[in-house]
Amino acid sequence: MQFTGQNPKKAASDYENALYFLGAGKITEHKWDCDGVYLPSDVKATDLSVGDRVAQALTGRVAVKIVDGTQFVATANPQTAAIEFNVPTAKFFQPGDANWFVPDVTQAYIDTQVPNAPTEEND
Repeated sequence: MQFTGQNPKKAASDYENALYFLGAGKITEHKWDCDGVYLPSDVKATDLSVGDRVAQALTGRVAVKIVDGTQFVATANPQTAAIEFNVPTAKFFQPGDANWFVPDVTQAYIDTQVPNAPTEEND
């Protein structure tokens, strides 16, 4: 899974956030400021309905914003292969909708990356 968090090198980047890779089954460190989740170009997800907003199917190459303080879990549905979230998302961004880096890469590419998100094990 690829997460977006505060960019520690903001002066060297044009984006508000940086991308981090989190290994399967791992948990980010407590109080880490995770702003959202990136969905690769070949991944489908289901955004939960909330209030009067109807649930939507999300197609990849989007960044999904999550509410601060949320304990967010993304899992793959074994029957549909869609990514499902445990809570409704705050918003989602297509490339150019916000000052977030939203690359055009596949899940296979992400699977080759070394996890670098701060995790509870790295404390």
